[in-house]
Amino acid sequence: MAYYCEKADLEQIGHPKLVTRWADDDGDGVLSTDEVENVTAAIAWAYNRINRKLTKRFSVPFSPVPGAIADINIVLALYRLAWRYSRAEAASMREEFEEADKALDEMAEGKQNIPGVSPRHGNAIESTTEDAEPDFSRTQ
Repeated sequence: MAYYCEKADLEQIGHPKLVTRWADDDGDGVLSTDEVENVTAAIAWAYNRINRKLTKRFSVPFSPVPGAIADINIVLALYRLAWRYSRAEAASMREEFEEADKALDEMAEGKQNIPGVSPRHGNAIESTTEDAEPDFSRTQ
């Protein structure tokens, strides 16, 4: 599944050694396939949080991914990964997490825009069939 960021993005922003430490369950310094899944799970958690908060105002998932959304996905995923490793390490990231989460709330409320993305008309879910004429004829 395509998310708004990848493991490499977390490593670039959060440093590869931190990402490895936070996901490395056996402590060998190398991520196994299962441990890489820990990173993917944190990215997915952040992706789902973003979509859940923004779905009433924007068509989600975003494609292409706006930079602001990718950045928020990285911050939230790093926080979640740190949180699963150690609450103390996550505490050091709490302020950044709260700022990113607040930005999502403000985007959802229309107080902040997402560059390059237009909100839906009103708050209703857009229909792709709103102009379609129903056809009740039966053809054989």
